[in-house]
Amino acid sequence: MNDKSLKKAKTTRPAIIALSIVLQVLLSACYVPQSEKQQVQNRGFIGPTEVLSLNSPELNFSENSLQGNGRATVLIPLNSTRSQQSYAVSFSVEDSGLLALVINSNEELQSGIELHFRRQESEFDVQLKLAGQTTNLSSLFSNLNASEPVNLIVDVHNNESPLHMIAWTGEVTEPTANNSVYDSIRDAKSKGALQGNGRGSFWGFIFDKSKITQAVVAEPKVLHQH
Repeated sequence: MNDKSLKKAKTTRPAIIALSIVLQVLLSACYVPQSEKQQVQNRGFIGPTEVLSLNSPELNFSENSLQGNGRATVLIPLNSTRSQQSYAVSFSVEDSGLLALVINSNEELQSGIELHFRRQESEFDVQLKLAGQTTNLSSLFSNLNASEPVNLIVDVHNNESPLHMIAWTGEVTEPTANNSVYDSIRDAKSKGALQGNGRGSFWGFIFDKSKITQAVVAEPKVLHQH
């Protein structure tokens, strides 16, 4: 290599390095992690409520509903961990499938209150899970036909210790503690008293061959302190 070629090579090499650095910066600015792509692709609405599926490619949004298998959390969290709210959910479950409402949990739907509806032909196996304990509520929801869509309203007063939960099914125009199918205070003797509280400010759902067409949070139907 003559002096002229050597000088040219020395001049060109820094330029190539500089160009490589610029390209790396541009590519890194355009790069979106796969997890974020998944989140963007799996945002949608259940009625007016925007939700985000949690690494659940088998969940599908369609016509203001969400169905399939996986987990989804509501994007706007509750005001606080010690909230008291009412939740209205309409859902349907395929045979041997499950729908679980999870309330006052963390973003991953853990450490919360879980109300599970597992379909067994035309009946539901209903389990309430909280702080490591499980309560069987199936007999209280025996009026439901699991082969048909379900309208469920649940009051959760997580500002009480332990929490107070009240649930209604069907078309209830004026929900009260007296016309509820489950009241954790009233049914404490027969079903066991709840112990503990949900430990987060998020809520959402666990799907297994199930579909939700309504998911609304509102003020509690029953105002009660104990």
